[in-house]
Amino acid sequence: MHIKNNKERKELQAYREIHFPTLTMHLKNNNSLSPEESRSLGKCPLTPEEEALGYNHSTYIYLAGSHIYGGQSRMLPFTRLYPNVITKEDILTPSELAPFKNYSSQVIALDFIACATADVFAMTDSSSQLSSLVTGYCIYHGRGHAPTIRPNKKRFARILSENRTLQWVHFEERVRKMIQESVHQRVIARRTVESCVEMAEGKPKSQSGVWSTVKPFVNGGASGMLATCIIQPIDMVKVRIQLGQGSAVQVTKNMLANEGFGSLYKGLSAGLLRQATYTTARLGSFRVLTNKAVEANDGKPLPLLQKAAIGLTAGAIGACVGSPADLALIRMQADATLPAAQRRNYKNAFHALYRIVADEGVLALWKGAGPTVVRAMALNMGMLASYDQSVELFRDSLGFGEISTVLGASAVSGFFASACSLPFDYVKTQIQKMQPDATGKYPYTGSLDCAMKTLNSGGPFKFYTGFPVYCVRIAPHVMMTWIFLNQIQKVEKSLGL
Repeated sequence: MHIKNNKERKELQAYREIHFPTLTMHLKNNNSLSPEESRSLGKCPLTPEEEALGYNHSTYIYLAGSHIYGGQSRMLPFTRLYPNVITKEDILTPSELAPFKNYSSQVIALDFIACATADVFAMTDSSSQLSSLVTGYCIYHGRGHAPTIRPNKKRFARILSENRTLQWVHFEERVRKMIQESVHQRVIARRTVESCVEMAEGKPKSQSGVWSTVKPFVNGGASGMLATCIIQPIDMVKVRIQLGQGSAVQVTKNMLANEGFGSLYKGLSAGLLRQATYTTARLGSFRVLTNKAVEANDGKPLPLLQKAAIGLTAGAIGACVGSPADLALIRMQADATLPAAQRRNYKNAFHALYRIVADEGVLALWKGAGPTVVRAMALNMGMLASYDQSVELFRDSLGFGEISTVLGASAVSGFFASACSLPFDYVKTQIQKMQPDATGKYPYTGSLDCAMKTLNSGGPFKFYTGFPVYCVRIAPHVMMTWIFLNQIQKVEKSLGL
């Protein structure tokens, strides 16, 4: 707008103060309105990459409509991430465009054809007639196979307010779910009791400081315990196989015939105690460390190596905390395989811990803790490092749906967690269940001695004894842990926790 005199300038200033108070305040304070500066102050949390919902950087993006105000410099932050941005001028030759040049409605028709035949249409101006036409066409003729992305700022604010440093994978899942829900139901508005400042800072009124701190630990432990209730029979069979009692079918038949159905859940109390300690510490510390790392990384997604390092650290922390319960679990599961004279006959996990301390001392609770920690570090590195990559492969490259993506990625994650951790799990089990001979001498002096003797006697494949059952146990446990965790978070959200 061209201002001719002071009168017009004052009229414009008065108009801005009434209709654009925020802009007026910025102009008075001489604050920059650049996206880069606003983002550095935390006022613009979404980057172009986040808004693109994780599409491959080689994706071709058709830019419809008139020329962008500001030209290429205005588009530079976006084209740096997605260089394959094209327009009708790139697709058609000047001679092909010439018949349409002086007819704006026909030029828009060209954009309509390109947008309507695209895999996905992203609406940037909801008031545009072109956007309305393309959206209607996609919904009516696409029959669910021509999705339309219509960003909703209120829903974005709600997603971001729930977790101040929301991981990219979870952010992307929430955005996709938001888009699906927006097609079928009315968007729920923000509650009036919530302030925009609190939402932007991720500080809902309903959460106290203590609860927001312990919630990742509580949720992690609860989801692990629920998953263990389902996995316990498979875990019991796995331990018996490692103790040399035959195949999975043989072990299951013998247990049901000789010990009854309840034998499959022997040691459940120790298993639940292990999850209440190990998984609580592991998932809780992983979430805390990840949030801190994301904050240090200016809110950007973490690289694969950094995620693996955090997984190693979280696994070590969880193993140190959960080692006593793990020892009780292994001994309770292996007790029935010992001669009657050598059985410890633990009543439950707490009785096992009491007997271990009374008979062997407090430090005996961490017998075999070395291999336990190493095994946990290997398991978490394999599980966490492969999961995100598998999600991108199944969903973005292969086009899998949400359920098949989660199941497939969890299975791949479980496989790599099994492959990385089973050798250490085998050594750990041998150390924890070993008994002294008549002279009081143990068969192994330590983890390294056990590994070397196992390698010499059975070769490298000896470490993978029971791998199929172990893998079958790990993958479902990973899947169910995440499913239960998601359900717990939904319940907490509905209760305002």
